[in-house]
Amino acid sequence: MRNLKFVLCCLLGCISSFAQVVVGAWETQTISNTGEKIRGVLVFAEGYQVLTWYEASTGKFISTEGGLWKLETDILTKQVEFNSQEPEKVGSEISFHIKFSNEELQLEGQDTKWKKIDDGFPGALAGAWLMSGRKTGNKIQS
Repeated sequence: MRNLKFVLCCLLGCISSFAQVVVGAWETQTISNTGEKIRGVLVFAEGYQVLTWYEASTGKFISTEGGLWKLETDILTKQVEFNSQEPEKVGSEISFHIKFSNEELQLEGQDTKWKKIDDGFPGALAGAWLMSGRKTGNKIQS
């Protein structure tokens, strides 16, 4: 019985360490359908992820999406909570086979490779943020 508990603890630790490899920020650059170079930033926090696309040359916002996520071996599953470009996907669950290391992430069957730009360790601004308003001049809009 003691050996079984030890094996279970080791397995849970391995699964947890795989998830830790994904936690952090990832970046890629690709070309849009119109030939524009675009930049994607994908952030994984414990249990939550956000992907945002920008025009690489100007930083102009293109789209964002995010929601809950979990990783089981090489299958990443996300629950879409918001999607600015395809709102009909909100509420859906999407799974991907992924290949990853400490420095690179790739969805199986896609050429796009994501490079790790942050390891997810807490910094001065770490944590979940709730945007409750917008300040314009001296006025706050909510």
